[in-house]
Amino acid sequence: MSNPNNFKEIEGKESSAVEVRLGRYQEVLSDIADGSVAVVVTDPDWRWHQAEWAELGAFCKRILRPGGVLVVYPGPLHLDEAVCGIRQHLNHFWTGALPYRGRRPIFRSLNVEIGWTPLLFFAKGEYEPRGQPLCDSLPSPSEKVWHPWQKPLPHVRYYVEYFTGGPDDLVVDPCLGGGTTAVAALQLGRRFIGCDVDPEAVERTRARLAEEPQPEPPEPTEGAAVVRLPPPSDDPAAA
Repeated sequence: MSNPNNFKEIEGKESSAVEVRLGRYQEVLSDIADGSVAVVVTDPDWRWHQAEWAELGAFCKRILRPGGVLVVYPGPLHLDEAVCGIRQHLNHFWTGALPYRGRRPIFRSLNVEIGWTPLLFFAKGEYEPRGQPLCDSLPSPSEKVWHPWQKPLPHVRYYVEYFTGGPDDLVVDPCLGGGTTAVAALQLGRRFIGCDVDPEAVERTRARLAEEPQPEPPEPTEGAAVVRLPPPSDDPAAA
């Protein structure tokens, strides 16, 4: 099978791959089969309004399997519009947070020191709780190496792992940014498809993926999977 430049296969698993595309998700992800995705983890533009959030909700409703989950970082300014837009299509079952550690940014127009980023959880249909409790607030050190709005890899990886069960599960991110969801999927041995309208974001994601070592084959497990919380940072600047 041919392997284009933007397609990185995971060694030893022909069915597992990470694919990165350039363009609007409405167009370049339109070939994703209905009901085929385990989880969508994404960090869209915080300036979106309700109509744009509703469009994302409709897209996720189509591609998510029954019980599949959307995990989204909407930003605090238009949090209400994100909830109202997405819940037109999906079930909003919880709200969490990404607490900031270390230096906090200032939202200049309102003169607000920002201490957290909202985290919204939606399900397609009824949400079925997993065996292990979901942690809705994971303090993580700031990471801004690959994108100005980059989210911490341990934070994203935790939710990708929690809402997937194995290498056959498909993870999607329609707003790649710095490619953190793609890296998390690669490290966990999950299939991934994502895109961004920004050519530089796509190139950064591809470069970042190229630096990642190939993951080890997953160990066989019995019963419910155990999702480990990321360890606390040893970086004094992150405290």
